[in-house]
Amino acid sequence: MPRKLMGRKKIYYTVKEKKEAQRKWQMDYYYRNKEDILKKMKEKYRQRKLNLGRSKLTKELYGE
Repeated sequence: MPRKLMGRKKIYYTVKEKKEAQRKWQMDYYYRNKEDILKKMKEKYRQRKLNLGRSKLTKELYGE
């Protein structure tokens, strides 16, 4: 006698549908959190530039 398994019905049947839904969720998240994301990225950029400048200066001074 075959068993009937219960479970959720599939929402997306194709890979394309899944990718479109994921992209929509990502864009929704981005627009909700845009200010925070941009602030973090600017801070990372500044830190990278400062560290690069410091390491370059150190190399020039000490010849490493």
